[in-house]
Amino acid sequence: MQICLKRGEEKEGEEKEGRRYIFWRKRQGLENDLTEQFMGKIREKVRTAAYLRHNYSYGTILLFYKNSGGSPRINRYDEAENWLREKEEARLNIDNIRRPNTKWLFRGYSNVDVKVVLDRQPLLGTGPLPDRLRNFARGRAGPMVALDTYQDNLCPWRCIAVHHGASPDRSPTAARELAKGFFKLRAAPNDSPKTSLDERDRIERHLNQGAAFSDWLGIRV
Repeated sequence: MQICLKRGEEKEGEEKEGRRYIFWRKRQGLENDLTEQFMGKIREKVRTAAYLRHNYSYGTILLFYKNSGGSPRINRYDEAENWLREKEEARLNIDNIRRPNTKWLFRGYSNVDVKVVLDRQPLLGTGPLPDRLRNFARGRAGPMVALDTYQDNLCPWRCIAVHHGASPDRSPTAARELAKGFFKLRAAPNDSPKTSLDERDRIERHLNQGAAFSDWLGIRV
């Protein structure tokens, strides 16, 4: 693909944000590993599971585009960092540069792009709530109960367990029992499969089965 390059002011980078994606383009410092720079953006902006895309271009008059492929589902920041670092190390390996012929010399990179396609599932391990939320008062109900220090997929079940009267410190045991019944497991799991927000209706039907209408649970996120 032949591209006509316009001379002009070079921007350090670009950022675009849509309803379900965030896109970053870096134009400077491309001879270095950009993992930490992109991860700074991801930690600042991304609060849900996501899929990552990594692309870059290089050349002079002829630009060559390299699509590094997409990531599997990313559920933690460390997973995103490991995946990006692997792609950046591959990019900076000169042996991976595709040349049209043996006379073509590599002059440098044009840009490096990272696109985050957002999912609806919250990220795991994003850290505890800030104090302003942890101590947020709810009128007569008192402070909000924070259940944000666990590294597992039992969050929805833990919240339901506390709503049903379990104390926060005993909520893990009650949460595992709830997950056991919903997933029809033989034993209460230490963790559970991921529970998407799209499954709220199924969870409500399961928990409300056989209960009086006045006791029905309605999940609002």
